[in-house]
Amino acid sequence: MCCFIKPGVILLSWTDDEKDPQYERSVEALAVLSQSVDAKGRQLQVLKIHVPGPLYMTEEEAAGVVSTVSITQLHWLSVLVYICPLHESIDPRRC
Repeated sequence: MCCFIKPGVILLSWTDDEKDPQYERSVEALAVLSQSVDAKGRQLQVLKIHVPGPLYMTEEEAAGVVSTVSITQLHWLSVLVYICPLHESIDPRRC
């Protein structure tokens, strides 16, 4: 998965774990994106954000938790919380 975080800058999900199913997709995406340019012919900048491994909780820890958002929404929320404070050039109201 990847997304533009500002013009010419892409955030790419990344893992160094070669056994992770995402690994091959991330490597291929990096290869393609690294050779790509934007509409003005400028080289794209690709920032990797490491995807955490599987997260587990016990039944006791999960007691009372009500799931109302999808895994995809949680993933992108964690990306935005992680990346937006790191880049002053990104308007936090848009994050």
